[in-house]
Amino acid sequence: MKKFLVLFLSLCVMLAGQPVLAESQTARSGKTEPAINAEAAMLMDAASGQILYQRNPDERLPIASITKMMTAIVALEKGNLEAKVTIGPDVMDRNKVYGTLVYLEPGEQFTLHDLLYAMLLNSANDAAVAVADYIGGSVDGFVQLMNQEAQKLGAYDTHFVNPDGLTEPGHYSSARDMALIARCGLENPVFSQIVGTKAKDFPRAKAGLPNKLDNINRMLWLYDGADGVKTGYTEAAEHTFVISATRDGRRLIAVGLKDPFPRTADKDAAALLDYGFSQYHDVLLAAKGQALNSVQLSAGQVLKLVPDTDVYGTLANGAQDSFQLKPKPGNLSLPIKAGEARGQLEIYLQGKLVQTVPLVAEESVGVPEPVPLSPKSGLIWYLLTTVALVTLVMVQRRLARRSRRVVYRSGN
Repeated sequence: MKKFLVLFLSLCVMLAGQPVLAESQTARSGKTEPAINAEAAMLMDAASGQILYQRNPDERLPIASITKMMTAIVALEKGNLEAKVTIGPDVMDRNKVYGTLVYLEPGEQFTLHDLLYAMLLNSANDAAVAVADYIGGSVDGFVQLMNQEAQKLGAYDTHFVNPDGLTEPGHYSSARDMALIARCGLENPVFSQIVGTKAKDFPRAKAGLPNKLDNINRMLWLYDGADGVKTGYTEAAEHTFVISATRDGRRLIAVGLKDPFPRTADKDAAALLDYGFSQYHDVLLAAKGQALNSVQLSAGQVLKLVPDTDVYGTLANGAQDSFQLKPKPGNLSLPIKAGEARGQLEIYLQGKLVQTVPLVAEESVGVPEPVPLSPKSGLIWYLLTTVALVTLVMVQRRLARRSRRVVYRSGN
């Protein structure tokens, strides 16, 4: 699991390495953009990473509890889901931990997995603090990890001060960054499964404490195909949302910041998603394992570069555009192991770079293979080993006999 989570975060970083700046094709296709109330908004295709709609995408705004997406990403990368977490005293500090709570008490124990459910479904701020203390050693230590991961993902208009999203100076993000962070989280099946869960039991040893978690993301019930991610509210941030939905195997991510009312937030999310599903479609550009570049190396060796996942682009319905694929090799120093990222695929639309995908080595090149032992050489090795062991035993016995003689003589 640990190895998988490291690979998951590496994939996030590679996917987010190039800002996705696809220009909206709406004006050319004559489509009407969705009318929304949020001050900033973004609609992203999860498979291609292309932006289908944006409003003030880089405006830095308070984000409330959608902060917890990054809290979960860091916890999944750094922690053990089944580890027992003992709740510390920080969760009782009502000057810093207030709002939505599951009323954790110092000394209670939960798995990290259960705390992530409490944090992402119920939006429990005390659960977020407990996770931060466990993973980072302290809230401040954990926040440093959050900001480091934001930079790795290319979320340059984001800065975290806490793990829960409660209003503090210097805690902000943008619609674009929230879409990047959500896309990264949804690449992890554990994250994706949690945020798509409507309700879950939360066993407590003490009676009278909340023991069931209900997902506060209303869109899971209101929108056909909705399957995540997170909503939030504070007076400063107003209503914020990041909603994912999947239809016919195609997933979209809608983001809204500073929406005035719950109903307008729900309508904005639905309008964005409806727009993306009805006006755009995905195109398979390259299949997983498809050789996109062959590089001649020294000594006649050939390196084939392939994507390790299916690669999609997104087009407006009826558009006559086509994508241009430009594979580029990277570090070609030997040895190269199969599956290592050694290049990238640049994808252009209308001459603009809209996506960058890592390319990996199809096969190992320049890696010495172990020499297999023939039956004959294996027999010789067995005989030599046997002779060596027999010799060692005989020497030990002889030394033991000499030792006994010395003892006998000294006793006389």
